Amino acid sequence: MLKDNGNKVIRDPYGWNPVRAILTVIIGGVIVFAIVMMMKDTGFVPSTIAQGFSRKTLERTDILRDLVHPDFSKKVIRSLCFRMRQTIEIAFIGTILAVIFSFPLSFVGAFNLMGGRWPQRGVFYTMRVLFNAVRAFEAFILLLVLATIFGYNAFAGILAIAIHSIGMLGKLYAEAIENVDPGPVEAIQAVGGSRLQVIFWGILPQVFPLFVGYSLYRFDINVRMTVIIGYIGVGGIGTLLLQYIQTFNYQKLSTAFIAMLIVVSLIDYLSTVIRKKFLNI
Repeated sequence: MLKDNGNKVIRDPYGWNPVRAILTVIIGGVIVFAIVMMMKDTGFVPSTIAQGFSRKTLERTDILRDLVHPDFSKKVIRSLCFRMRQTIEIAFIGTILAVIFSFPLSFVGAFNLMGGRWPQRGVFYTMRVLFNAVRAFEAFILLLVLATIFGYNAFAGILAIAIHSIGMLGKLYAEAIENVDPGPVEAIQAVGGSRLQVIFWGILPQVFPLFVGYSLYRFDINVRMTVIIGYIGVGGIGTLLLQYIQTFNYQKLSTAFIAMLIVVSLIDYLSTVIRKKFLNI
């Protein structure tokens, strides 16, 4: 559709366009077809869903009844508290190790600090590839590899959490450094400041709150990740979850779910308080 706009005629972008309409229909059809094929390949089809809901209805009724009646006995609470403490310890130590290693590596992986001549730029690209390579493997996969060396224990779990977190925190830290305000950096360089002085006085004050915020967020993720890797015997509440599922003890399983919800919510609340009141982010 054409509209008169004073001296010139312009085309209405929202008017009817048969070519665009046909392309929209074709693209929409391709997307729908792709989704249907994906559902078929993965078995996510109505018949599978209906079959699942119609199978062993009586047993599922018993499971649901047990799940809504958690076991709050002293023995269960004591066991859950001990295992949850292990989970938090594994996640916390793994996060601290990741922060210690990611902090210096992030400066090497920031383009605005290492993107000059080719020797420095080569180091930058190498570090970014390292961050990507570490992030490519989930902590669960890393644990399976580390367990062949150290066994299935908390030490291997801590290393798996730390290594995977280094890739993520290193990338986030480096991107924060790349997005700093160049004004303070240029001012320090103008008065003859060294590279270390630029980092300590021009960059760190800007990125420190972000570093802390990213670290707290990563700790929150690592707590839940530790629950998952606990399934293969590294300790923590994940070990108890596996035991409860294998023994069909759904009342205790429900109590474990409540304990995890309380702990994760508390960590999230404390993280929010720290970021808002002390870091202003």
